[in-house]
Amino acid sequence: MATGVRRWSTGVVRVLISVLFMLWIGAAVISSHAQQPKQSELTVKIDTDLVVSDALVVSKKTGRVIGDLKPEDFLLYEDGVRQEITHFSQDKLPLSIMLLLDVSGSVRPKLQQVQAGARYAMEQLKTEDEVAVMVFAGGAKLIQDFTKDRQLIEDKIAGIEDNQLGFRGQFGTRINEGVYQAAAHMDQATNPQSRRVIIGVTDNKSSAIPTGHSGGDALEQLFESGSVVCGLIVESEIFGGIFGKASSTVGTLLGRIDSFADKTGGEVMKAKREEIANKLVELIGRLRTRYTLGYAPANSNLDGKFRKLDLKVTPQVEAREGKVVVRTRQGYYARRLVQADDKYGKQSRPEEK
Repeated sequence: MATGVRRWSTGVVRVLISVLFMLWIGAAVISSHAQQPKQSELTVKIDTDLVVSDALVVSKKTGRVIGDLKPEDFLLYEDGVRQEITHFSQDKLPLSIMLLLDVSGSVRPKLQQVQAGARYAMEQLKTEDEVAVMVFAGGAKLIQDFTKDRQLIEDKIAGIEDNQLGFRGQFGTRINEGVYQAAAHMDQATNPQSRRVIIGVTDNKSSAIPTGHSGGDALEQLFESGSVVCGLIVESEIFGGIFGKASSTVGTLLGRIDSFADKTGGEVMKAKREEIANKLVELIGRLRTRYTLGYAPANSNLDGKFRKLDLKVTPQVEAREGKVVVRTRQGYYARRLVQADDKYGKQSRPEEK
């Protein structure tokens, strides 16, 4: 992406650029003592908000990806107000991928295929892309932080064992909790300008036990982190998800990866046991076709409220391409960032409300 200051923690990109001016004032001292210069500091902070969103444009009829679009081909609205797109690219920014793997009892019989497919898919990434790995079932656990070391990632995936979450963590499948923990960890990505993607590999059978973080908690955390959720649903040979095809609201309540994908603009694919590797490669490949759009909001008030986004293509595009579907996130929270130091260095975090 060209110029601009970006703030990635909430999907709203905010970087504080501090320019330190040192002004030395020579004190006129009429005495026999040596002159001692005085130091005055002036800190100037230049704050620029840039809201950044990923978008995928596909043909409604065929599912074909629509490429080669330009900024003027899009109409972007925030809370109904037209915004000026100032930053635009396609597959220019590196990826920070959180690979979220379901290791619950219903997926365990297909775990070897999931491991092999994930390792194969990682080979398709660019050298500047980074990956972290988290497993989930009744709970969630990070087993590898963000790294560009492909061999390390492959070794971690290959070494996943049934007891990664401990005895209690193996009971149930809490997709809400897995997505929440994955989104919460996205601010540890090492590249502040990367595109944040959570790829959930699961059979989409979520336990309805109301423990841990809720679907609302997970969705808010996703909007905070600016993450896109994509899903590979490993089909059962016996029956589909426990709740079948649920509505978006029910899907978020009970925890379904497709519900989170809908709200963040991601994609979901289904795969049989023998298709896992190829489908993962296809899913990652389609991340390369997404557009990145940035704009400075007309409403610059950081009031912590949710801002609804609406992205469309122009009538001219649909006249040429036919009806299209634009997949992008539904919105973001307009929150101020604060600086916090931790073991990963200085991080930009949303201000606590």
